[in-house]
Amino acid sequence: YYTISISQTTIKLYYHPEGLQVDDGQNMFRTVDSGVLDIDLSSFWHHITVTVYKEDVTYYVNGSVVSTSTLENPISDGPGSVYLGEASPGVLRYIGQIQDAYFYSQALVQRDVQRIALGTASFVHLSPECRCPYSHPVIDPSNTFRCIQHTGHTVDRGTVQRLNPQATPTGFMNNMFSGDQWVSAVNQPATNISIKLSYTNFSFEVFYVILYFGSPRPKAAI
Repeated sequence: YYTISISQTTIKLYYHPEGLQVDDGQNMFRTVDSGVLDIDLSSFWHHITVTVYKEDVTYYVNGSVVSTSTLENPISDGPGSVYLGEASPGVLRYIGQIQDAYFYSQALVQRDVQRIALGTASFVHLSPECRCPYSHPVIDPSNTFRCIQHTGHTVDRGTVQRLNPQATPTGFMNNMFSGDQWVSAVNQPATNISIKLSYTNFSFEVFYVILYFGSPRPKAAI
């Protein structure tokens, strides 16, 4: 159970932590906030994102991390109702305008937030399986092969490798040796073979390509 409150310079998250025992008269919610931001959220339109991964809370404005905080315990989960513009019917009503609101079943990483807020993300060579994990959602600007917990600092969990553990450099296809051979077929009827070199999204200067034929030369090479 949680509530997000947005004021002119602050984003607040009210939440009910797991395992909290509430006595009569006690507040069942805890509060964390972004602190006072350098951005006036009441001016113009802003894209605001709040992500929660276990006890980690990250606040984004227009695709950039503006603040982080830590929960007492993970947010308790269960069935409930969704209210937009108020905490509950008639309570803490929002004053302002809301264009869109989205809820996601898993925490977004920084590139996800950038893509949604700006329509694009910072360029880096990566495949879908080589993404930052939710525990370290930001690509380390000093080493794009690793991910950190939040922009500018790593708190207490250090960095993790961005690449999939099963990923290998492309040079492993021929053991880093240009004299290796690829056999298209053995004892098979003659057939047409197409070899395609794709450099999509990469910048290479190719001087020449050498093909060696380990069997009788083909009838034609186009």
